[in-house]
Amino acid sequence: MGWLSGPLLVGTSVLVMGCGGWASGLLSLAAPAGGRWVAHPRETLPAPSPRASSPQVFGHGKANGEPTWALLLTTLICEMGILIASLDSVAPILSMFFLMCYMFVNLACAVQTLLRTPNWRPRFKFYHWTLSFLGMSLCLALMFICSWYYALFAMLIAGCIYKYIEYRG
Repeated sequence: MGWLSGPLLVGTSVLVMGCGGWASGLLSLAAPAGGRWVAHPRETLPAPSPRASSPQVFGHGKANGEPTWALLLTTLICEMGILIASLDSVAPILSMFFLMCYMFVNLACAVQTLLRTPNWRPRFKFYHWTLSFLGMSLCLALMFICSWYYALFAMLIAGCIYKYIEYRG
């Protein structure tokens, strides 16, 4: 343990003690989603490919149905994270994208309720659209509290993806 310095450990423990509820909540939500990408990348990446709005390159592969390009892209993404070689540099990026996912889920729930979409029938007894809006607002606030420049970068990428889908759709 010679590479861990004392002030780093003290600062980290203060941070964890101060944000214990938030950190444990984010970890419990992000771990299953991250595990899905690690355990089943070949099913996750080619899943949206049959749609006309997404690039068709990820659905192609060998004759036995193995999506080779999706596996190569997943390997490239993982290797980039490994080659950065600093968990402190990779963690904010991953946190931003997971928070963006939860933010958009909450936004979609609120918008579906406000537009009175006929096929949107939440079964949770205490559901109200304000809870979804509150969840969206908290995710957005956490993004900017954690790292404002990574938050802007993640929002820029999400906007580019939205415009690409809008263009191709």
